[in-house]
Amino acid sequence: MNRSTTPGLAAIDRKQFEIRLGEALNRAGLLTPAQLAQAMWEKEDTPLMFGELCMQHGWIAPEDLYPLIPTELVHIGEILVVHGYLQLEQLREALLYQKQHPHQKIGEILVQQGWIQPHWLDWALEKQQQLRRQRGVANSWEVMLEHWSTIPDQPPLYSSPLQAAHAAYKTTLQYKAQLERYKEQIASLEAQLQQQQEEQRAMAEQSVRQIAGYQARQQEQQQLIATLEAQLAAQIEQAAQQQAAAQRRIQELVDQLQTEQARGSSQTQALTEQLQTAQSELETLRQRCHQLTEWQSQAKHKLQELGSQLQQQQQLQQTQAQLQQQLQQAEAQIVALNHTLQEQQQQQQLAQSIQNRLVADLAQARKETAEVTHCLEVQYQEAQAQLQKAQAQVHQLQAQLQKAQAENKALKSALAEARQSSPPLSPPDRERVEAKPEGIPAPNMAQLTGSMSASGAEPIELPPQTYLGEEDLEALQRVTPWVQRVLTQLRAAALIDNPGIETVIHAWEKEGGTFTDVLSRYSHLKPETVKFFSEGGYSVALTGGRHVADYLKAAGLVSAEQIQQLQDHLPPGGSLCQALVRAGILHPVTALYFEHNFGGQKPRRSLREELG
Repeated sequence: MNRSTTPGLAAIDRKQFEIRLGEALNRAGLLTPAQLAQAMWEKEDTPLMFGELCMQHGWIAPEDLYPLIPTELVHIGEILVVHGYLQLEQLREALLYQKQHPHQKIGEILVQQGWIQPHWLDWALEKQQQLRRQRGVANSWEVMLEHWSTIPDQPPLYSSPLQAAHAAYKTTLQYKAQLERYKEQIASLEAQLQQQQEEQRAMAEQSVRQIAGYQARQQEQQQLIATLEAQLAAQIEQAAQQQAAAQRRIQELVDQLQTEQARGSSQTQALTEQLQTAQSELETLRQRCHQLTEWQSQAKHKLQELGSQLQQQQQLQQTQAQLQQQLQQAEAQIVALNHTLQEQQQQQQLAQSIQNRLVADLAQARKETAEVTHCLEVQYQEAQAQLQKAQAQVHQLQAQLQKAQAENKALKSALAEARQSSPPLSPPDRERVEAKPEGIPAPNMAQLTGSMSASGAEPIELPPQTYLGEEDLEALQRVTPWVQRVLTQLRAAALIDNPGIETVIHAWEKEGGTFTDVLSRYSHLKPETVKFFSEGGYSVALTGGRHVADYLKAAGLVSAEQIQQLQDHLPPGGSLCQALVRAGILHPVTALYFEHNFGGQKPRRSLREELG
């Protein structure tokens, strides 16, 4: 980051970038309009950059600023600050010194002052070169997180926001890597499941085809068995019919032979021939019966073969049952894989819910910050309305005071005339005549300031301001620079002491919440006093405040009526703060603080007019 003091194109570009940066922070709800205007105003009197100035006030954190700054604009001082090796105040003093000695580089000044070691500077230059090598990246915070490291053998000296964010960054990377592994495992399981489903589908289709073939062959065999049984039954019936016919023929031949024998011997030869013929036919019939018997045995053999085929069919049915069991086991494996897939999806949803919860927590924190800012703006508007109402009441009281003064003057003149025209009265009567009429207010403030101006009293010498640094109290070292500034300013104004500071800081660390609420609750200061010192009086400057009285009223330390009564009787050149001390309204140290910070300067235009 170039910090040249010579105006030119680089300075113009830097100013435009800081304007765009302030607008981006305001749109993101990280800076209020009042804070943006204050930072732009203070930027002219400090060598710090716009973002560094906002971090010094405690308005934004490094993790909010550097995601909006490109890598080529991060300089060595910022690298040392975010890594915990340098403080912003030390960087500011080094930059002020560089303004007086422009020939020296910022790193040489830091080493010369003893804030860093030479090898620390070499380490920071190497970090800067890492950032420059990624020129064009708009989010330098993410790059610094990715390349985060510490100086060898040298832990950070101060609280490093980058180190705290690096742990969350590593956790996020682990979640992302684990999520990627889950996704790869799910994809692998899905591929395995799909492959197994395809294999099981192919096996099931093949089993169905085999079963269908077995069933078709079984039906064919059953049909063939039925056909053979029908043929065998027909052949057996035909053989039985032929055997019955042959027996009838034999009986007929026997009857004929007996008849022929009875007829005579003449026909014996003929009968013998016929008998031989019958015997031959009988032999033929016997052969036919033997053939039928063989056919019957063949049919029985075929029946046995059909029985064996039937046993094979039963074995096929058993094989089919085994295939169905394997199919059921495959379906059970598919169910188990689906259950594993559901568990992986649940783990993925859990990781996604954790990420969503982190994003929701961040959005809720930003929303709460916006709500607090809105509440402060509403309180500011209510304070303006109360101020206008108080001013109207002051005008009414002034009118009543003028009327009472006129009546008092008339009574005094009447009393003087009565004294001149009447004899001296007795002491009791004189007391009754000189008694002040009821209903006339006693202007104690006016009498006090009138007697002060008439007697020509010397101005009150206020005690010197004892403004102590942060190093005198250990509790102040644990809070942010903005909280340090608010508490030390209150202590310089004698509105809080060291025990009170320790009480407030301890309560804030224990209870948490908004620091201004804790300060109001434990310091017993008015809310408008806390608001005034937290803003450094810039709301009064923003609305055109020109006098110390405006700052005292905005701080809630003096009412408008008290200021009006004192100003009406204040001699020319008189000090309002000294008059408030004499009246017992302000502590001398408080009066000195406001006179030194808000009363000794020439009245200036409002911040809106200067920025307009």
